[in-house]
Amino acid sequence: MSAPAHASPNPLPAKGLAVGGSSKGQGIGDQPSSVARNSLWTTSELAAYLGVPVATIYKRRQTNYGPPGYRIGKYVRFKSDDVTAWLATRREGD
Repeated sequence: MSAPAHASPNPLPAKGLAVGGSSKGQGIGDQPSSVARNSLWTTSELAAYLGVPVATIYKRRQTNYGPPGYRIGKYVRFKSDDVTAWLATRREGD
């Protein structure tokens, strides 16, 4: 059975999958192929991608730890490229 024609690709890992990696080599710093380059993520999408609670994203913003966010009105958005660059600086063992 195929997906409905109106379904859009989900830029986030499927629920239950470990964000830290998979047998296909997609790790936490690797963007899913369906994410458009420089797409804007919500706080919830970023939290899901990193596998952390949304509250952690807000706490990290208050202490200037985390990827840079962009305030758009009352909302905060994150560029996927900024998230990838920030993750590269957090890599242990390099």
